[in-house]
Amino acid sequence: MALAYVELSLTLDTPFLPGSADPNRVDPDWPLRPSEVKGIWRWWARALVAGALFERGLLHGEPTSSIVKVPTSEEASCISRIVGLNLELGYAGKRDSRASCIRIIINPDDQQLLPSQLITDELINIFQRIKLLTLRKSKKVKVKYRSDIDRGKVKVNPEVMKELDIEDKIEIIIKSKFKRKSRKNIFIAIPSDDVPKGEIWCNENDAKKLGINNNTVIIRAPISLEYIAVNRTIKLIIDKNPFCKLNGAAVEASLSALALALKYSCFGKGGRRGLGCFSINASGPYSKLFMMDAKELINYAVERVSKVVDSAIKDCRLKESKLDKCELPPMPVISKGINYIDCVENSEVRNSISKALNNALHPYMLIKVTGPNVLDTLHNFFLRPRRTIALLGSHHRNDDLRATYNAWVLGLPREQKNTGYMIKSSDVSRRASPFIVSVHGDRAYVSVFTSADWPTQLEWRGAGSQSISVNQGRVINAIAIALKELIDYSSKSGLQVVRVWP
Repeated sequence: MALAYVELSLTLDTPFLPGSADPNRVDPDWPLRPSEVKGIWRWWARALVAGALFERGLLHGEPTSSIVKVPTSEEASCISRIVGLNLELGYAGKRDSRASCIRIIINPDDQQLLPSQLITDELINIFQRIKLLTLRKSKKVKVKYRSDIDRGKVKVNPEVMKELDIEDKIEIIIKSKFKRKSRKNIFIAIPSDDVPKGEIWCNENDAKKLGINNNTVIIRAPISLEYIAVNRTIKLIIDKNPFCKLNGAAVEASLSALALALKYSCFGKGGRRGLGCFSINASGPYSKLFMMDAKELINYAVERVSKVVDSAIKDCRLKESKLDKCELPPMPVISKGINYIDCVENSEVRNSISKALNNALHPYMLIKVTGPNVLDTLHNFFLRPRRTIALLGSHHRNDDLRATYNAWVLGLPREQKNTGYMIKSSDVSRRASPFIVSVHGDRAYVSVFTSADWPTQLEWRGAGSQSISVNQGRVINAIAIALKELIDYSSKSGLQVVRVWP
């Protein structure tokens, strides 16, 4: 029997929140699905193909009524065709269609090595993404005791249970005199129309033991979010489809895209912010791709994919034209074709980036960040109070991203309780962050993609409102400000920042 292309042993380096049909539960059979691996693989393959086209002056995009730029239909079709047919990842087009010639095999028995558990208060307090996932409606009520209620049970008005999404259990929070300290207790919830909406009734002994009779407490549904803890390992086999005749150059190019995907992006909720990251051990004929260092791997992937693009471009109907000095690609690309550093308007921002990143701001950059607590530090960079405390010493002050109304560049929507950044167009609902964080121990990599696929009209709401028009120049300046803040924030948090690629 022929060897598989590569056998991968993936070990979880950061907490993994995969979800399932129930977003709060881990699917016990498929916590890591081949389709999710394939999706991230294709995303990076598209970025590589698009980068090769962009550098050849074959990818310019076009504006729409709601997006600064997107690929034209011909450009999008060409990219999909090359990824699907020439990189062998599967294609369904008008003229041709083909199933993927490269298979991802995950043994269902191996999935049992990824058991789930309930999220802990410690993780909720550390990671802003997890805190957002566990936000629940709450209500202040007065506690009354009744002798006819069994211990461990609480009677609640059914309308209150519906309002707070309480099913069979209820969490009672007893605040202490010290703001940051509170006691939490879980009880079985029993609906009762006899209970007023502003009260809960419990057993007399429970009330006395907890010291809560006639006191005001907070009630809410208990946390039910599941996750998979670190140091769990799962095996992936990457093999060929026996019904395909594969080109060796295409296999190398395609597998190099997979290596990038597994090394520099992560899985599940919070995957762009360093959660769900796996380290890799590889064996098999193509194992060397997965053991390369960062710079070597990206150069290898760009070179191999570029050769595939050059051989396939004749089947696309694209017009070649020179790139403008500050022209952005219409989608995330892996390319060093243009340096935008001179396109940054603010001289202080431009000089700061030039000094820290060796005079570079390209469509794709990979930055290495090392030091203690790198995971929670980088994960929470996207939270304004954490940034401003590190940068300015107070969460009440405005950092440059907020002062210039450019924090939208960290990902949209960015709103809570009808404040923050909102997309004004009805046909655009979100835009993922262009900063992708992967973390392995005390080492992290931040991928930064500068592209024009942003909504043209936004609105900031807070103490007032501000309309925001987005164009290519504003995207470049917003990315530059965010990069400067990331570098300064990391430095003030005791971390070292180094540009890896290009």
